Amino acid sequence: MKAGARAMVGAVLMMVCCSDSNQEDNSSSYSNDEIPGARRHNKEFYLSAAAVFRDEDEYLLEWLEFHLCMGVEHFFLYNHHSKNEKIDELLGPYIRRGIVTLDDAVCDVHCQVPTYQRCMDDHGHRSRWMAFIDIDEFLMPSPPSQGQEQPGAFPLRAALTSYESHPAVLVNWLTFGSSNHTKNPPGLVLENYIWRAEEPSEVVKSIAQPDRVQVAGGHNHRYKNDEPAVNEKKQEVFFNHSSGEPPSVSRPASVDILRIHHYRTKSREHAFHRFERDSIFRLNDFDNEDIYPSTELSQMEWISK
Repeated sequence: MKAGARAMVGAVLMMVCCSDSNQEDNSSSYSNDEIPGARRHNKEFYLSAAAVFRDEDEYLLEWLEFHLCMGVEHFFLYNHHSKNEKIDELLGPYIRRGIVTLDDAVCDVHCQVPTYQRCMDDHGHRSRWMAFIDIDEFLMPSPPSQGQEQPGAFPLRAALTSYESHPAVLVNWLTFGSSNHTKNPPGLVLENYIWRAEEPSEVVKSIAQPDRVQVAGGHNHRYKNDEPAVNEKKQEVFFNHSSGEPPSVSRPASVDILRIHHYRTKSREHAFHRFERDSIFRLNDFDNEDIYPSTELSQMEWISK
């Protein structure tokens, strides 16, 4: 089975698990009307996501279906010179259902920041919240502790209702590695890559309210009136005036409420492909025990998701 077909099968399975309705015929199943306290402020969407992608055909559909289950209502996707010239056909069912808006990435030296700025300029007025994440990042609420109530439908939207007074909430990474896969295995990312570093990374990505963003950044943004973003514990993270950059880390790292599972390298085959394609991808990641455990002992120190 080809990679695209595998992803489609996985996506269909995730759709069935996610909703009892036929989503091809009834995209309103992603309405936020069922979420108490989720105030759109006359926006088209309560929660959307923006992402720049390149040659992610094998992973796009799984990523979309997962985040639909989490409560993302719409995706603004920007294609950065993918080799597949028929990417619009792959995403066609989502585009026709009004779930995906597809455009080309905006690039100068880099693509992510100018594309995020274009997205906010063109579409920020349409969404109360917008998550700025990559295709190798899966954004979700953390599992409830013992005795806590299990999350209901569309849990990301439910979680965001408590952050509405803040311009953005910053979410820490949990870094996943190869799970000892030399080549890309068949199946879903979430099924195949199950080993991660025990401690969360200090690196964050943002879920922001576009109306309150002054200038877009990569991992974080500058907000109007110098308002600070907050981490999941609602501790303020202020703009760094000395560097002129919004912070891309939050210390101490915490994933008790929200988390991003970051599948940066996947298999070694995937990692070497990234290295050959992207100058910023570092092969010294192979020396990082958080990504490639080199001994049985270091593997045992890891924990499963």
